[in-house]
Amino acid sequence: MKDLDDQSGIGDQPEIETWLSWDRDELGDRVDRLAGDREVYRDLRASKFAGREQELFDDALALYGFAVIGAWISKGVMEQKCREKPQLRELRVLEGIDLTPRDVEELTMDTVAAAVEGFRTNVLETGKWDSKKGAALRTYFIGHCQFKYRDVARKWKRQRRDLLFDPTSEAVPGRFTHSVLGAPEVDVIQAESISELLKPVTRADARTALAMKGHQYSNQQIAEELGTTPKAVESMLWRARKQIERAQEGTA
Repeated sequence: MKDLDDQSGIGDQPEIETWLSWDRDELGDRVDRLAGDREVYRDLRASKFAGREQELFDDALALYGFAVIGAWISKGVMEQKCREKPQLRELRVLEGIDLTPRDVEELTMDTVAAAVEGFRTNVLETGKWDSKKGAALRTYFIGHCQFKYRDVARKWKRQRRDLLFDPTSEAVPGRFTHSVLGAPEVDVIQAESISELLKPVTRADARTALAMKGHQYSNQQIAEELGTTPKAVESMLWRARKQIERAQEGTA
């Protein structure tokens, strides 16, 4: 490949535009030699991290972030990559959840958008990035994405759970995947709408637990979602089932 200055007109461009003049793959693979991270940072600082140069830089980071983070989430290795960082070694927010292409896109876009904004305000403007420590700007940015992913994934999972298990939501499936009371009530439960079935349950967390149970979540998984113990979930489910049974007896 030719050097930058051999490319027609490129050598005459400001440092930021030179750094951005390559396509996404080149940006990912050769960010260190594209006019130099220190020169890029110098120009960004001179522009007070605002204006056209900062916008171009943000766009370039976003493109690179979409490529890397999108691939990691799509391949199911994002949390594994995050756990390589000591501060994220316990991260297992979406482990075991099958993501649709739309889920992958949403998680990627939210993660990268948050990272671009945070990278500018919390890293570049504060002088946190130091080329002497060996990390290239793009490497540092991907690390920033990993930390932002943790918060994005937690929010996404919480919203997804609320959407799926809110008995008043129109998005809730009309039936459970299996009985929450057990035979011989299976046919009765399958014929009931979730919202109607859960009306007698007074506690919101118990309704969530019962709905999750109706979609084949384990007590351990439910406990993790609700921030409690499997034993507490078992007791919660027992009381919720009793409330439903009493309500059904009263209408028989």
